[in-house]
Amino acid sequence: MNPQDSGQVLKRLREQSRISQAELAHRVGVSQRHLSCIETSKAQPSREMLVAILDALEPPLADRNQSFLAFGYAPVYPSRTLEDGAMNDVSQVIDLMLSKHEPFPAIVLDADWNLLRFNGGVLKLFELLGMPVSAPQGTPNLIEWMLAPGGLLTRIVNRDEVVPYLLRRLQAEAMHLPQLQPLLASVPQAWMKQVSGLPSPKSPTLITRFGAVDGQELAFMTTITTFGTPLDITVESLRIELLYPVNEAARLAFQSNELHTVGSLPKGV
Repeated sequence: MNPQDSGQVLKRLREQSRISQAELAHRVGVSQRHLSCIETSKAQPSREMLVAILDALEPPLADRNQSFLAFGYAPVYPSRTLEDGAMNDVSQVIDLMLSKHEPFPAIVLDADWNLLRFNGGVLKLFELLGMPVSAPQGTPNLIEWMLAPGGLLTRIVNRDEVVPYLLRRLQAEAMHLPQLQPLLASVPQAWMKQVSGLPSPKSPTLITRFGAVDGQELAFMTTITTFGTPLDITVESLRIELLYPVNEAARLAFQSNELHTVGSLPKGV
């Protein structure tokens, strides 16, 4: 990166956070003029000053690393795979959460919407929906998987409610993660036209309603869990999504049958 462009990295992060230059200067305890000189690359912040600015902006760890590099400092935060020995504790916590949530479905996604792990409840859901239980294997991309012909979205009854939320979430994340732009561009225009059409909410949170092969409707509410105080870029990006049944048909379907467990926790990260 051209040293003259280093300040633009901080300016972009500040504008993404919707914080004025004056407000950021106040939070950090410097003059607005000095902050302006840093953003225009007329002044080089000390490492301590840069840390203070980043703490005030609270950007993702990957953006923090980019900022350190832009100003000539070594990056701080690693980006390991879940197979790295240093990630054993994280990996074990994930497996514990997935297993404890059974018999109900649970998945783990990374920042790129790749399906990293899942539990036996996901395979049971696929069986109920008439989809091949081999479909989740091999860390597929959830967006591509849902929108593909015959994909998961074809089993969702209330697509007009789910699709707008799903794509708006992808749009918002793509603004901060350039690697998501090709994925967003691959979404069919017919789906993108639905982004602006927000239906009137019928419940306090979005309910996803799946159509089972036996004609019953299986309704689920989702919670998303992330790791507190992450110090690794991969850990920060992980989302553990837990599906909870909210109608009688879904509760009975998952309590009355045995789960598939073989291959339920793939390690291909």
